[in-house]
Amino acid sequence: MSFIRTLLMAYLLALCAPLSAATNYQDMWWKPTESGWGIMVLQQETTMSAVMFHYRPDRKPVWYLLSSATRTGEVFTGPLFETEGPPLFGAYVPATLVTRPVGTMTLNFSSPTAGTVAYTINGSTDTKVIERITFGSTAIAGDYLGSYAGYATCPGTPSIDTFTFTAQILVSSNPPVRVTLTNTLLGESMVCDWTGPFTQSGSILTGQGTWICKNPQNQTRMTGTWVVDELRVIDKTLVMNYRATTVYPTVPATCTERGTFSGVKR
Repeated sequence: MSFIRTLLMAYLLALCAPLSAATNYQDMWWKPTESGWGIMVLQQETTMSAVMFHYRPDRKPVWYLLSSATRTGEVFTGPLFETEGPPLFGAYVPATLVTRPVGTMTLNFSSPTAGTVAYTINGSTDTKVIERITFGSTAIAGDYLGSYAGYATCPGTPSIDTFTFTAQILVSSNPPVRVTLTNTLLGESMVCDWTGPFTQSGSILTGQGTWICKNPQNQTRMTGTWVVDELRVIDKTLVMNYRATTVYPTVPATCTERGTFSGVKR
């Protein structure tokens, strides 16, 4: 049995780091100081398409399509097209649809909530700093039933341990947001409290803070610092990707954890 699994069994650690998926950048993006234009990003696995709505030099509206951009790390690059076709009202005439290549576009994301767009259109090149557009609040408070699964590594042990546990996830609505995870293993419950601010950016929330895990005797079994790269609520389902550095004071040991936990709202 590996070192970290022994820790989990011995101390009934309720908060173990879930597996973390690559960031999904699908959202509306813009530059807040240049209201009036923006980019709709569509992402399926490692392929991205995007529509940029902008203006021509004569101030007439125009939109450009980034088609099937390929991914290298957090950079997506592909050809850019301009299209024109039949009007919204009236009969659709396929022959009037015209697509022509105008250049290239590169989307380079420095974080889950920020990046740059560089584009060349008809020989002209420009680069803009962009961020997700937030136009509606995401309600995250609730009582969720689900699980978390992930991996943890500790200096001095050659193995990487993976694990999955069921969990009850309580999320408060008042800042600083409090996330409470409860897990039962071998007849003893472990309660872990996360505290810290979350900030909404477009369709996701990000945040960072601290956590502490205690057993029913109020003994501290784990402390840590955490960073949430992406928290989404879709319908009644909450999904959160995070990374953390955790300390087990009674061992002692310091571990790096990363992963995802999710739950369905009751």
